[in-house]
Parts: sequence; structure tokens; C-alpha cells
Amino acid sequence: PAVASPTYIQRVLTDRSWVLLSLDEEGFLIRNASSGHPSPVDMCSTLESFGSDNKSKQRLFDKCISNARDVKGSALRCLVYRGTDQDMIAFGVDRASQDVASRGNLNLCEKNLPARR
Repeated sequence: PAVASPTYIQRVLTDRSWVLLSLDEEGFLIRNASSGHPSPVDMCSTLESFGSDNKSKQRLFDKCISNARDVKGSALRCLVYRGTDQDMIAFGVDRASQDVASRGNLNLCEKNLPARR
């Protein structure tokens, strides 16, 4: 918007429509490593911490941002990361939870996980 109202600013800062789902080697959700974020940069910065050195951290961040671009138009953007093989996929969900304070968006991403290829 041309002018940002306090309501708009609060909504942007509390939005959690970028969701990182971390999976273990068997494909099960690691709840304490999965969370919602207000932007793709915040989400990818969290994922970057899984890297072992600066080069791998940067590679994870770049791959995450690239995947995030593919789903930026969706209401809810989900990025799935499996650390064992550093597999990463992104998908969008058109109906995001309005209750950003809850873990509703995390649950929506989990329910809409695509089948493994």
C-alpha cells in the first residue's frame, strides 16, 4: 500500500505464512525444528543454520530462496527440508490460516505434504 497503517504493519510483522518443515531421515516431521516465519529471508536464515560451514550455509540459503520464489504467489508457502540428503521442496497452499498466532499454518503445510517421488 501507498501508506502503511499500524494494522498493516502489525499484520506483516506477525505473519507466519512462510513455513519451514524439517523432516528426519525417515520422512517424519521434526516439530521443534519446524516453524512459521514472516518472510522467505527469515525462513531461509533459519535453514541456513543447518549448514556445517560458511559455504554450505550459503548454498542452503541460496537454494531455499530459489525454492521460495516458486511459491511466493500462494497464501501459505511451505518449504520442506530433509537434512540427511539436503533434499528441499516448496509448495503453496491457497487457503492459509487466519490465526497466525496458532500453529495452524504449520499443520496446514503438514497436511498438504506432497507424496514422496
